[in-house]
Amino acid sequence: MRDRLQVLGFILTAWSRGAWGFFRHRFFHPVLSFALGLLMGTPDVGAQLSLKPQPLPQSTTFLVSEMGIHWRLTPSPRETVTSYHPVFEKKQMRRDRRLYALSEIGVMRNIHRHWAVGITHVVGADLFQGAFRGGFNGRVKRWMRGGNSVEVSAGVVLWDTGRNFDMPGFQMSISLQIRNWLRPGLLMEYAGGFRDERNLSRDPQTGALTGNLQQTEADKGVYLGTMIGSYPGLVANSIAMISAIIVYIAWMTTPD
Repeated sequence: MRDRLQVLGFILTAWSRGAWGFFRHRFFHPVLSFALGLLMGTPDVGAQLSLKPQPLPQSTTFLVSEMGIHWRLTPSPRETVTSYHPVFEKKQMRRDRRLYALSEIGVMRNIHRHWAVGITHVVGADLFQGAFRGGFNGRVKRWMRGGNSVEVSAGVVLWDTGRNFDMPGFQMSISLQIRNWLRPGLLMEYAGGFRDERNLSRDPQTGALTGNLQQTEADKGVYLGTMIGSYPGLVANSIAMISAIIVYIAWMTTPD
């Protein structure tokens, strides 16, 4: 039971650490200015902010709260571990990134009866690896009939708890939002390769390499999946965050 609590507690820690790391990041001030600009452009934010995505004139500014799952279409990146001492050995494996869960929370503003723009905070989880990524996306929405819309988003991935890739990375998606709550689409993500030499050293007498060298190739992922939004997405994100907080508190107060 404690092991499970530790895993869920780690999720909350990774999430909060990533958000705090972004506050200190050079991208923070431009993103904050953009988000405030969206809200300040609305005369009465409290009256105009909608929990459900809707075009003009139903809403001016609306909340984005989505959660979903994506299946990887491209091969997972390879990782190579080279051991130099006492026996030279080279192992290759693929990081299992087949299943990718995403959560997005942000705000969008209608700038025309057919167009909306906004920004979201994104947290992704490799379900088979136990690693998390986070960053921010800019989004553009084109409203269609019946409450449907087409969305394009692009942004930067700022942190990765696995520390196996070179950050920042990049993310882009194109999707069709159906009835304001179901959003199937294609997701593309890139993160540079990483070379970890922390456990590698050279013998001062012989000059021979000792220890391990870990190398991960660049991650060029293409995913197909769907997100749920509107009220179902808001409920899913709320339950996830509240559950993580409760479990984290239980883990911190559980005696060894």
